[in-house]
Amino acid sequence: MPRMSVVFTADYMRQMRLTPQQGLLELLHNAFDADATRVEVAFELAEGPLNPIETISVTDNGVGMRVADVEQNFCPMGTSWKRRNSVNTTPSGRDLFGRRGRGRFGAFGLGELVTWTSVTDDEDPERRWITLVVWRGDEEAFDGDEELVGNELPSRPDLPQQAREQGDAERRPGLAEAGPETRSWRGTRVEVTHVAQACERLRTVHTRNIVADHFFSYLHRYPGVELIYDGVPISPDDRLIERSPLLLDPEAIVKHLPDLPAELADAPMTLEISEWEHNVTAALHLADEAGWTVNTIPTRVNTPGISYSAKLRWAGSRELAGADLEDMDHATRALLNVVRRTLRQHFEVRADDARRALLDEWRAEGSYPYTGDPATSVDEAERDLFDIVAVTAAPALNSADAAGRRFAFRLLKAAVQTDASALRNVLEQVVGLGEEDLADLDELLGRVPLTSMIAMQRTATDRIAFCAWLEASLTVDAWVESTTERGGLQEYIESNVWIFGDDWQTVIADKALATGLRRLRELDLGDSDVSTVLDADGRRVRVDLLLSRARKSSGRRQNLVVELKRPSQKLGKKELDQLDNYVQTVIADPQFNDGRIDWTFVLVGLTADEFVDRKRTADDRPVGRVDKQRTVSGATYETKVLTWAEIIEDAKTRLAFLAEHIPDFPTHQDMSDLSALHATIATVGTSTGA
Repeated sequence: MPRMSVVFTADYMRQMRLTPQQGLLELLHNAFDADATRVEVAFELAEGPLNPIETISVTDNGVGMRVADVEQNFCPMGTSWKRRNSVNTTPSGRDLFGRRGRGRFGAFGLGELVTWTSVTDDEDPERRWITLVVWRGDEEAFDGDEELVGNELPSRPDLPQQAREQGDAERRPGLAEAGPETRSWRGTRVEVTHVAQACERLRTVHTRNIVADHFFSYLHRYPGVELIYDGVPISPDDRLIERSPLLLDPEAIVKHLPDLPAELADAPMTLEISEWEHNVTAALHLADEAGWTVNTIPTRVNTPGISYSAKLRWAGSRELAGADLEDMDHATRALLNVVRRTLRQHFEVRADDARRALLDEWRAEGSYPYTGDPATSVDEAERDLFDIVAVTAAPALNSADAAGRRFAFRLLKAAVQTDASALRNVLEQVVGLGEEDLADLDELLGRVPLTSMIAMQRTATDRIAFCAWLEASLTVDAWVESTTERGGLQEYIESNVWIFGDDWQTVIADKALATGLRRLRELDLGDSDVSTVLDADGRRVRVDLLLSRARKSSGRRQNLVVELKRPSQKLGKKELDQLDNYVQTVIADPQFNDGRIDWTFVLVGLTADEFVDRKRTADDRPVGRVDKQRTVSGATYETKVLTWAEIIEDAKTRLAFLAEHIPDFPTHQDMSDLSALHATIATVGTSTGA
């Protein structure tokens, strides 16, 4: 037969230095691209205590090779018959893996000496038994020979040279063609000897799983194709979580195919939705009635946390085999619309079922923080938001025990009632949710302003309730007589300083004024060097409340000193003099000499005597103001006396304005969005295996 040479350049061999795993995958790709329906990977072990791998073989029942195929496919290197012939599928219509001309030499990632043995189909008149032997070497060539007989090839570093010179070598590098083959077997067997030590890991369960993950989608698309690995069949169902067959009405598709034969138009159409442990591209596989894929189209239906594929089994699928996303016909578009709608409905139900099961589990163990039915629509929206967040964080939450979940759920509930930043802090610092999950949650919750709306509604509701309670309590004589400013009324007000206006921050409560000044300095300057504050009589000044807020628009800070008196005490000259003492102390102390500060001093009580009423209701000033002055430095000092009735009325007016400008919540659309979020985000926490 003619001489033939294959030249391995040093540069090409460097490119072909594949790992054993990569090399094996390349050989398997080539076997399936040869239209094999059965491919088997086998390991022959040497004798000895460790039983090392002696031979690795990949055997397929594909189309096989003739001599002309070998000459075309192995020379020149780095080219592919698939690319040269513009071939995209196997003879039976399966997608091809490779087009780079490297798969056949992936064997060199496994060992030094590779033997290809191949037989073509029974009906091929040129059917012959072909053996090709290649020894890996840099810039080494081999010649074709008709007779290759002899003993075992010695394993020595200079073997490529000796293999040509020794007449007793069993396999010298080259190509041999035997006589006509009469046996029924067809296909190709690739046998690798002088195996690399790193190949020992190919027999591990880990590598078998990698091979299974790599091919399971392919095996799913083409039922009847087999892959045997070290004696164990690899099945796509090994990675299957759940498969749901759904019957579809073909009418919406068939009406766009007027030339479709009647038997195909009436054929059943089944959509199989498969959920996998392994990540796969969410695609629709158009398959015939036997499940053989004839075309694949992306579904573009996102399901966070769920890895899925869909297969449409229909005898008429081949009519859509040429569908192209860029130039899609009406029938294919109609089909995709039906499939996408069905997929969304299916996963909404799946997610809702999984979410419900998870919440029922938490209720049963007593960690779920809500009991009974929600009393209002706001309560319902809050609980739905809590469910969404909790289910999203389920993988992290379920790593703790029931006691740990109860603690985390209490914090989550409080955070949901507060604001988005508090919620994120709890999820990150307490629950331990990762950045990726937090980002997904931020994106999903961004679709509906739930946290801010619930917090706003909850705030308004709580404040209105507090105003109503305080207003009612001040009319009860027994409560008025028994309540003191310290340890009684002051505790309520400390938790509700908003009643004096928005944005106030508590600096001190029932502490020395020097302490308040120190904290104010820390807020503005980071400086806490403050000396004791004394009044004109040398006494330390102690205040009930010191509040503060910054006004960035004017660059100034407002400080509010509140002097609370017990409800039963009528405000008179003595109490007003006490407040004025605070004012004069602040004005006289150079530590407070900051022209950017506006000070307000407020005396608060249930009623005032005639003297104080005249002072605070003069016609030339707003109700409540007793005095206001500005110092040379630019600081202002205002003195006020207010009754609880006036403070409560002002707060109710502000709350009424707030309620008027909050849209009705939750609206019908809000609740629809919540349902959609449940269906979308619940899968993140319940599909941890995907």
